[in-house]
Amino acid sequence: MSLKRSKDVPQLVEKYRAKYPQLDRDLLRRLIRLETPDLFLKEKNKNYGNNLKKLDRYLRKAFASELSRQPLLKKSSDDSLEKALLKLAKKQNKTTMEEVASEVGIPPSSIELSVYRLVQKYGWTTSKTVLGETEIDFKKPFDINTLKFGPVHNPWRPQ
Repeated sequence: MSLKRSKDVPQLVEKYRAKYPQLDRDLLRRLIRLETPDLFLKEKNKNYGNNLKKLDRYLRKAFASELSRQPLLKKSSDDSLEKALLKLAKKQNKTTMEEVASEVGIPPSSIELSVYRLVQKYGWTTSKTVLGETEIDFKKPFDINTLKFGPVHNPWRPQ
């Protein structure tokens, strides 16, 4: 006896990909979740977690075939991407893919492969946030010199 699997999520992905071909993966995911709350809200469906995983999996497959057809970024945009990542690494400990994309001016879905290559090259790590965004950790060591020891001065309390 085989288990009957729901075909709702793959059909939704195909339908919305055909309807909105210009949208990137993140926007398409949000649109599908907003327009079909009966599948993706915890209150309305007890299998919402599995549906979200399926949605991510099918969107990844749909956009992976598109990425393989696209030529890789040109060398100049790869260089500007590397410069932007190194600039962000000096300023902060962590950043998101969207911040990097806004620095460079290229959509996040277009620079994803190049960013992952650069992350691997410099030994940084990536993780997913609660909202599903890709976060890059630059692994900066803790600097003890930034700490101040001694009495704490409260400006509202007279001495």
